[in-house]
Amino acid sequence: RHFAHLIDYDFTATMEEALDAVARGEGEAEKWLDSFYFGNGQAGLRELVSDERLAQIDMAEVNSVHVGVDAQGNALTVRVWPNGARIERGDEKAPIPVDLAPDELTPAKAEELLARGGGGPRDLGADPASGLTVLVLTGRFGPFVQLGEQEPGSKDKPPRASLFASMEPDTVTLEEALQLLSLPRVVGVDTDGEEITAQNGRYGPYIKKGTDSRSLGAEDQLFSVSLPEAQAIFAQPKQRRGRVAKPPIADLGAHPESGAPVRVLDGRFGPYITDGTTNATVPRGLQPEAVTLAEAVDLLAERAARGPTAKKSTAKKTTAKKSTAKKATAKKSTAKKTTAKKAPAKRATRKATTPPAPGSAPGS
Repeated sequence: RHFAHLIDYDFTATMEEALDAVARGEGEAEKWLDSFYFGNGQAGLRELVSDERLAQIDMAEVNSVHVGVDAQGNALTVRVWPNGARIERGDEKAPIPVDLAPDELTPAKAEELLARGGGGPRDLGADPASGLTVLVLTGRFGPFVQLGEQEPGSKDKPPRASLFASMEPDTVTLEEALQLLSLPRVVGVDTDGEEITAQNGRYGPYIKKGTDSRSLGAEDQLFSVSLPEAQAIFAQPKQRRGRVAKPPIADLGAHPESGAPVRVLDGRFGPYITDGTTNATVPRGLQPEAVTLAEAVDLLAERAARGPTAKKSTAKKTTAKKSTAKKATAKKSTAKKTTAKKAPAKRATRKATTPPAPGSAPGS
């Protein structure tokens, strides 16, 4: 209704003809674009998308799909919003399931949804800190909680958080919703000064430190994982997506000094002991399952005393190789130049000292 001539089939056909003419060199692209933007006898794009014209468009009306009337003759209307779609009948509202397209909604199905209802977005109450209403909604990617309502036509989305798999939209509480909205949670600061956070993402719960991230086993860990536990997780070799992390060989308990959990893990290069900060290889002859906490603490102390493993530097070797290569190239280049300079002299000498063959003419 508001951009009728732009979505008309005749406009598309005319545009293709004009662009073909430009491609053949029979038309000018700038003139056509000027006419399209500023208009030529009718409203151009500039006028159609002006603030004054857009302000006249009722977003609620544009986002409405009329699906018919119920048995009593009441209008049934689907409203499509960024939060998802819902069916409305007067003041009654109910969310539409994600797998049901709004234009496939029959009046009978609409009445069923309204009866089951839920009254659209569920109001959990007010956030004590901001005073904004906390809502439960169902969107394209499933149910979620939201702090405050989104203004129609606004691109700025209110704070949102997906529900855990163990939660149901009909039973989630205000406290649980506020907990979800508090994510990401700062777990603590690692020994290297990097902040560790717990977050819920598209592929499930995880912890993050700088650019490094590790998956958590369960969503509940987002609120319970401690700094020592997070450090222990980062100390383990990173698993590729889809690969299940190996369970610890043994949980030995808390470190007597730091309180960090001490574990025996199965790593890429064999079993090792870790407290989240230091990793110590299990010595040969010692069964990983039989390591005691006291033995583990001693091995960790010995490993920490040796300091970090020095990395072999290849810079000097590389530089040396490059330097040698440059010298060799330089020698070859010099040799070629020398040979090139000497060659004419040798040819001249041969011509001067070699006598002509008997009976031949000079210079033949």
